[in-house]
Order: sequence, then C-alpha cells, then structure tokens
Amino acid sequence: MGARNCWVMVAILGFWFQAQFLNSQNLTCNPKDWTALQEFMGNLTTKLQGWTTNSPADCCEWEGITCDIPSSSGRVIKLELSRKRLLSGQLSDSLAGLDQLKTLNLSNNFLKGSLPMSLFHMPKLELLDLSNNDLDGTIPESIDLPSIQTLDISSNSFNGSLPSHICVNSTRIRNLNLAVNYFSGNILPGFGNCSSLEQLFLGMNDLTGGITEDIFHLQILTILGLQNNNFHGKLNPAMVSLNSLNLGTNKFNGPLPDNLPLCRQLKNINLARNNFSDQIPESFREFQSLSFLSLSNSSLHNISSALQILQHCRNLTTLVLTLNFRNETLPDDPNLHFEKLKVLVIVDCGLNGSIPQWLRNISSLQLLDVSWNHLTGTIPPWFGTYRDLFYLDLSNNFFTGEISKSLTELPSLIYRNVTLEKSSPDFPFFLRIIGRARGLQYNQVWSFPPTLDLSHNLLSGPIWSEFGNLRKLHVLNLKFNRLSGPIPGSLSGMISLEKLDLSHNHLSGTIPSSLKSLTFLSSFSVAYNQLHGKIPSGGQFETFPSSSFEGNNLCGDLHWVRCQGGITDEDDQKDSPKSSGMNKYFVQGMVPGILFGTVSSVLCINLYFKDLIPKFLSKWHKNRMHVPPMKMVMKNPKKDQD
Repeated sequence: MGARNCWVMVAILGFWFQAQFLNSQNLTCNPKDWTALQEFMGNLTTKLQGWTTNSPADCCEWEGITCDIPSSSGRVIKLELSRKRLLSGQLSDSLAGLDQLKTLNLSNNFLKGSLPMSLFHMPKLELLDLSNNDLDGTIPESIDLPSIQTLDISSNSFNGSLPSHICVNSTRIRNLNLAVNYFSGNILPGFGNCSSLEQLFLGMNDLTGGITEDIFHLQILTILGLQNNNFHGKLNPAMVSLNSLNLGTNKFNGPLPDNLPLCRQLKNINLARNNFSDQIPESFREFQSLSFLSLSNSSLHNISSALQILQHCRNLTTLVLTLNFRNETLPDDPNLHFEKLKVLVIVDCGLNGSIPQWLRNISSLQLLDVSWNHLTGTIPPWFGTYRDLFYLDLSNNFFTGEISKSLTELPSLIYRNVTLEKSSPDFPFFLRIIGRARGLQYNQVWSFPPTLDLSHNLLSGPIWSEFGNLRKLHVLNLKFNRLSGPIPGSLSGMISLEKLDLSHNHLSGTIPSSLKSLTFLSSFSVAYNQLHGKIPSGGQFETFPSSSFEGNNLCGDLHWVRCQGGITDEDDQKDSPKSSGMNKYFVQGMVPGILFGTVSSVLCINLYFKDLIPKFLSKWHKNRMHVPPMKMVMKNPKKDQD
C-alpha cells in the first residue's frame, strides 16, 4: 500500500513540474517582441517599473503587457500604459515590430515628437489611443490599418491637413477622434468612405470652409463633434442614426436648418456661438427626440414664438437661449408648458417683464438662470414649490421687495440630494469669472454646487433666519442689494456652505460668532455694510482677507484694525437686533495683519467659488454694476484664453 501511494505522489509531482514548465514556456514572450519593447523602452526618458533589459526576460509579465497566452507563441497583443503621467520621451519605430499587436494605448502621458510612419501600417491593430500627450507633426498620406476600429490622437499638437483618406484602407474604423489639435484647411471629400464610422470628433482645430456632403450621409454615425473651428455654409444633415451634434463656436449663419428634425434619433444639439439669425423654425415642433438644445450667442429673435414651438418638444430637458432675443419681453403666456424641462438658461438677453407664471408649471425644474436681464417685480412665493430646484440665479436684474421666504423652503436645499441624471451630454460647461481667472470646467450640469444667487438687484428687508435651514446649500450670494437688519446667527445651520457674500448692503449689528462653525466656508464677505464690533476669531475666519470686512466699523486681531481694550469676545457673541444696536465702536489705529493673515488673503481672495454660475453664457459682458460678474460661457478650454 505504501509503495502504491509513493508512485501516485511521484506521478502528481511529475505532472505539476510539466505544467509549470509549459506555463513558463507559454508566458515567455517572443524574441522579436522582446527586442521591439527594448527599443521602445530605450526611447523613453523615464523608467517603467518592472521592465528590465536583462535577457532572457519574460516580458509577458511586465506591467501593461498582455500576451496571447492560449497560444504557444507568446506574442504581445496589448500594450497599455495609459494615465501613467510619468511616461515621457519619444515613440520608437520599433513598435511596428509588434506585428500581432491589437491594442496600443499610451494616452495621458508626456510623450513628444512626431509619430513613426510605421505605426500606420500595423495589420492587426484594432485600437490606437495616443490622446493627451505632447505629440506633433503631420499625419501621413498613406494609412493602412485594415483592422483598426478606434483611432484617438486628440489633445496633442498635430497639424497639417486632416487625414480624410483614412478610410480608403481602414474601412472598419468606428471611432475617430482628431479633436483638440492644430489641423487646418478644409475637410476634403473622403470621409464618406468610412461606412462603419459611428463617432467622429474634429472639434477644436483650425478647420475652415464648409462641411462636405459625404459626412452628412454617414448612415450609422451617432456622434458628430465639429465645434470650435471656422466652419461656415449650409447644413444639410441626413443622418438617420445621429444622436449628438456639436457645431458650437463656428461661423455658420442664416436661419437655423429646418431639416434637423428629420434626424429622428437626434437628442443633443449644440449650435451656440454661431451667427444664426431669424426665428426658430416651425419644423422644430416635430422634434420629439430632442433632449438638449443650446442656441446661445446667436442673433435669434421672437422669444414668444421660440417658446411656443419648443414646448412641443416633449422630451426636452435642457434649454439654453442665452444672448438672443435682445430687448424683447419675456412672455407671460399661462398656457406655456414644458413637461420634462430640468435646465432653463435665458441669460443676458436684456429681457423686460417679470418672472412669468408659466415657470410655475415646470415642476421638474432643477436649474434656472435668468440673470443679466431687465426683469422687475418681486420674487414670487411659489418658488418654494419646486421640489428639485437646487440652482437659482436671478442676479443682475431689477427685482424689488423682500426676499421671498419660499426660497428658504426648497426641499432640495434642505434635505434632498438632487442630480440631473445625465440630462445634458458631454458638451463642456465652464464656470468663469470675467476679468479674473480662466475658469473651471464642469462636464455635467449636475456637478454645479447648489446655489442661490440674488446679487445685484434692488431687494430690501431682512435676511431671513430661516436661511439656516438650507443644509445642502453651497453658495449664497446676496451682495449689492438694499438688505437691512442684523446677520442672523442661524446662518450657521447652512453646514455645507462654501461661499457667503453679503457685501454692499445696509446690514447692521455684529458678525455672529456662530458662523465660525461653518467649516467648509472658503469665501466670505460682509464688506461695505454698517456692521461694528469684533470680527470672530478662529475657524475659517483666520483665513479671510481684510477686504472681506472693509467699509464697516469692525476690528479684529488678525486684520488691519486691532480692537481696543473695551471690545471683548462677549461683545462679538451678541447677535440679536437689540444687542447689536447697543455696541457702537469707532475704530482707531491701523496695524498691519500678521504674516499668516496676509498669505491667507492672497490664497483666498480668488477662490474658485467666486460668483459660481453654470457655464453656457456669453464672454461678452456689460458693466452695468460696479464689479465684473461671473457668466456662463461655452468655451474652448485649449485656445480661449480671454
């Protein structure tokens, strides 16, 4: 019995050693591939962890390498070193030696120089992604990638003409991304050969001329991005599968194309920042697939007709009409009804009138921006009925009366977390401070911070203590109004608050010390009011610049005016209207703040939540008020520096 068990153990060990040996043989990469990878590594200026120059070496176990394991050849089929951000140097011509390679992904690195011509002659390659590097040069006339399905060289510095001939020998290509480069000239005929093309991105280049008809006849194309170029001429889309069309920031002019509704699958349209004129075509009534529409920065007129037509787009969730309908009147037709609208942006149109009653019917509204118009009247009490409204901008108008208490009752700012559930496509949105920083990008509307912006109006009366109930609010901007009375200590209940601006009003009393508990507060101003007493110390108040408190009778140990001996912390804690009227101190002496306060001032004065607004709106602005506003703009993140 013992001998039998011994032979069984010997057999098992034999099989195990054989399996290990065969597995080792299968994992050892082909010598030809090993040589190609050695040359590739030699052209890099950074070392790759785990890669070695020792021979023999099993390159199939190197990071980013996938070999054809089931076969006995051990050929490299994938080279994926995306998002390393430490990978720098130039691409080696030796990569063409990986003749079984199916995937080459070196995106999001610091590679530079021109592309080896041999990369465009790899018979097995299905995916080539070199996006987000520092590569330059031209794309060759001869491209022979018979297996290629995805080609992405976006966000580099390639120049010259577009490779419109790419599909002559690469007929299987489905996704082509040449955006954010420096390609120039006209689009030449040839893309019509790309019969398998589903996504085409040519945006953010220096392309000119018209769009060739063969592009508009790509029958299975779902996404077409041509934004931020210099295209002009007629549009004649006939793409039955098109889902997303981005032609923003070009030079198209004349009436809007009335045949767009013929694209029955088209959901997302960006035609902003062109020279379209006239009215919205009647044919748009039949646009039942439409979900996202931006027509900002054009020369459209007749807003009443536009809204009458667009209300028939039953699936419309996002509508942007900024910088159109100059000096018209916002219609007050009670019969207007937008069944599914979540985002409405009508900014800087110089519109007259008041907040219309039909807005009350849009129960699904989540973001409303009608800033920079000439709207008058009071803020209606029915705003509190919006269950999902989390972003409201009524700034830079002429609203009067008290702040509607209904704004302190918005459920989405008290206890609910609201998101827009992808109501907008991946068209870029940017928050922008005019005359200041370049701006911050938010790719989705639902990434905007919950905001109430009532600044630059003629509002009067108190700041309601009930604002403290808005636990989800991130930005409260009430500056440049005529508000009076004390600052409620209950504002400390806004525990998510990041920006609070109460400057340029008629507020009195002291700054409540309870505001020190707002641990996320990064931007704060009560400048130019009638406040007095000691500035609270501790918490975020250690970081705010002196400019946040100027124009008052305030003092503080970390600020430009030190408090006199008679002013104590107890004085600072008296927040009621009665106690705030008893303490009137006149500041004497001017002492520089300590170094910490000075450095903090520089760091904090331009914090990114300065006057947050969604992006769409124009980059052309008027100085109707005393300070430059933030505007929503559609912007080229690579080239627009203004």
